[in-house]
Amino acid sequence: MCCRWGRKEPGAGEGYDLKTRVTGRSRVSGQNPQGWHRAVEAAGFTPSDAGDTHGRRGARPLRIASDFDPQAELVLYPGDCRDLLRQLPDGLARLVVTSPPYNLGKPYERRRSLGQYLEEQRGVIAECARVLDACGSLCWQVGNWVERGAIVPLDVALYPIFSSLGLKLRNRIVWHFEHGLHSARRFSGRYEVILWFTRSDAYVFDLDAVRVPQK
Repeated sequence: MCCRWGRKEPGAGEGYDLKTRVTGRSRVSGQNPQGWHRAVEAAGFTPSDAGDTHGRRGARPLRIASDFDPQAELVLYPGDCRDLLRQLPDGLARLVVTSPPYNLGKPYERRRSLGQYLEEQRGVIAECARVLDACGSLCWQVGNWVERGAIVPLDVALYPIFSSLGLKLRNRIVWHFEHGLHSARRFSGRYEVILWFTRSDAYVFDLDAVRVPQK
């Protein structure tokens, strides 16, 4: 899970300095040190930087914290994301991005019934909604839950939870990829879905930045 927030700078009007990020392991059981190192590298650091109070990107010292610290430039929390979310104040995050487990019995999760899984996710979603800024966005990436060859699209199953919290769905983005397990009795699953929600109508969307040039 990755959250991004900003603070108003003197004389900046309504502008925000969005340089502070926080990430916590979105898995709700077990440890995930490899994912933690990937998060460090994705932020532009090396894993060795994360063990230092002041890592470096180039020559500029950076303040890195392992628990929520509004003055830190990067917070890396190698633990349960629910514990991290409880540390965050209401309305802090301008952006929340996460890809939670799909309840498939992977090494980092404990498989449970679909009803138990959805109830567990409800608690995480409610906390994400609580920390979301009035102008913030929440992106939730999920795939399919599979049992005995039958699938349940988790984005469809989870949507009522988001809706009940007053979040507005802006896009259902389908991510298609070429790799993955092969199925013999149905088409192989080669996609996942990103649900993009906003708290209100006052959100930021820069279409020009992601346009594909016309051929």
